[in-house]
Amino acid sequence: MVDYLRAIKRPFTDIKKLIIGILLSLPIPLVKIVTNTMALGYTFNCGKSASESNYEMPRWKNHGKLWINAFVAGIIALIYLIPVIIMVFVFAKDLIIDYVTNQTSFLVNFISNPLGLISTYGIGIFFIWALTIIIGYLIPIAMLNWIITEKFSSAFDFGDISKKILNGKYFGAWIVLTIIGTIVGFVTLKFFPLDMLQDTSSIFIGANLIKLIIFLIVISIIEFIQNVFTYTVYGNVLEELKT
Repeated sequence: MVDYLRAIKRPFTDIKKLIIGILLSLPIPLVKIVTNTMALGYTFNCGKSASESNYEMPRWKNHGKLWINAFVAGIIALIYLIPVIIMVFVFAKDLIIDYVTNQTSFLVNFISNPLGLISTYGIGIFFIWALTIIIGYLIPIAMLNWIITEKFSSAFDFGDISKKILNGKYFGAWIVLTIIGTIVGFVTLKFFPLDMLQDTSSIFIGANLIKLIIFLIVISIIEFIQNVFTYTVYGNVLEELKT
């Protein structure tokens, strides 16, 4: 049985490692492409160790390998998402144009009313979302297959992947994690300073700058803790599937 409580507690079992992960998750300009990717690689390691019945927070070591593992996992996810990207260009060209030409207005509308995309850009958005959900169901196992075996081909071993994703334990865990992720996402967006997006000239002035920094720090904390929790759950599922 998947132990969600243990997964929730896990990030807090070693405060020092948690703090390192949060610091590396901060969106610091120029260095974040290295530090954020490294932090993500660490959370993947949490999934790997959980699949091996080890629920201690992993040591922060082999930083270069953490970065490479996360980078390759990102490539794997991108390959899986190619059909979605194609559908976006086919069915939602106006969305791309609006995002590129008026990014601020697009983000404000999306954050305030994400379902409004369907009425604005047509039913094609619904099919894009549906395909994204289906592929999103596959990606966690594909990435963990790579992290665990360190074989790129294992991320596309559809025989092995299908056995795992068609198992009720994985489906149940995915549903729970999706619900939790959606709730956390919507709650977070409620606190997003939309007024600053609407008036970008004031973002880096006084109280607005402080508000933005606090928001980004909170997001970084939530993101790292949620990723450790998420991949611990998936690792726990893989551990259960071995028995």
